[in-house]
Amino acid sequence: MTNEIKSRISGVLLHITSLPSAYGIGGLGKEAFAFVDYLQSTHQTYWQILPLNYPGYGDSPYNSISSFAGNPWLIDPNKLFEAGLVSSQDLHKAELPNDGKVHFPVMMKTKQKLFKTAFNNFKTTNDPSLLNDFLEKEGYWLKPFSVFCHLRNIYEELVWQKWSAEQRFYSDSLFDEIYQQNPDDILYHVFLQYVFDKQLAVLKTYAVEQGIQIIGDLPLYVSLNSSDVWSNPELFELDSEGYPHRVAGVPPDAFSETGQLWGNPLYRWDKMQEQDFDWWKKRLGKALVFADRIRIDHFIGLVNFWAVDAHETSAINGNWIPGPKYAFFDSILQVFPKEAFIAEDLGILTDEVNHLREHYGFPGMIILQFCFQDDQNDILSFPENKIIFTGTHDNHTTLGWFLANQEADKSDNHHMENYLHKVGMLADDTKLTKHNVSELMTDLAYKSPCHIAIVPMQDILSLDDNARMNVPGTAIGNWHWRMTSY
Repeated sequence: MTNEIKSRISGVLLHITSLPSAYGIGGLGKEAFAFVDYLQSTHQTYWQILPLNYPGYGDSPYNSISSFAGNPWLIDPNKLFEAGLVSSQDLHKAELPNDGKVHFPVMMKTKQKLFKTAFNNFKTTNDPSLLNDFLEKEGYWLKPFSVFCHLRNIYEELVWQKWSAEQRFYSDSLFDEIYQQNPDDILYHVFLQYVFDKQLAVLKTYAVEQGIQIIGDLPLYVSLNSSDVWSNPELFELDSEGYPHRVAGVPPDAFSETGQLWGNPLYRWDKMQEQDFDWWKKRLGKALVFADRIRIDHFIGLVNFWAVDAHETSAINGNWIPGPKYAFFDSILQVFPKEAFIAEDLGILTDEVNHLREHYGFPGMIILQFCFQDDQNDILSFPENKIIFTGTHDNHTTLGWFLANQEADKSDNHHMENYLHKVGMLADDTKLTKHNVSELMTDLAYKSPCHIAIVPMQDILSLDDNARMNVPGTAIGNWHWRMTSY
């Protein structure tokens, strides 16, 4: 890694699934603790992660089946063994080779079998009140979520809008009925969330002890096929059958001629405001149990959002609709400190977005890969109240960016090289190459005046696009990259 920054704060972006492990996916085990040690030893302050929620279609952490439930695939099998819930033979059967990717179907099948064993052993060796107490404590979201998971299995993952009429929407009586008929099916999902929370809490405590803060990530929208929408239909723009009237997206821009049609249901902000944004406060509170700060994804959608008729096949024909703006944050900040939030203000920025962000003092974001499309930006004159990134989970890796520019004969590499010569970071007789671009981009982020610099682990390792996490607009084939070591 390049020289650690001394005069300002730095951190590393790495999702937990990308950690090495013996069980097919990064998790909450010894490798996560070792990564905290790595951050501490290199004088970092932040570990930025992606959402920790239970992923749905496409294995995306941004397409979760619950905004509250943790991702059970992160549960560490070794800790289940230490708790006496699985045997060494069970552990051995759950091991999978690490070839630098998460193979989700194989991993999920293997871990599911291990988790079932652990649950059955938990029932015979632990006080049953542990799960019931946890269920009551987290009942607001956990009761609907556990029923949602049960019915999802019954209906073989058919979308909830096609479930039987009496099960199409959640109710407390539906929970009571299903719990009485299938207590183990419900408690199994409670068990996974109980274990996840316990393991996550231990990791959080260790990070605090080592002086490492966690930056979490909060998607603005939630998935239509989620327990959130199923159990709170009144908070979303839905018809009587549960289908959306309009859906979320972004309009056409320089990156997409047809925009991006995300398909998430839109919020009924009027109804949420009537409830003093209670659902949001609960959601943020759950996220901030582990994270010290949260990046609010698509921050501009709280000022105005792109609404597209649900029958459209692209995002071209949409409309800008006013968001909740100051009413939302005035309410939220009665509960949470403003220092807890980072504005992901990338995209179509307006004066209104800038004014809202600045009014509350939320730091915005700068992505260095976007700064060399022309030769006008002076990185060393950027404002201090920004967080600067070499790239994010949605971008090329820096090496991948350099190679893609080279292949497409784009001028970005030339502009970056000229700038580095101009500011004395590259000797006059030295070229910008695939061998030095990642280190130089990282050093440039560190030298900027921005008060926080975050670098993806892929750039620290100088990896190409084989290590890219996500390609926006593609639903399948993302989120697979893992480290084999570091």
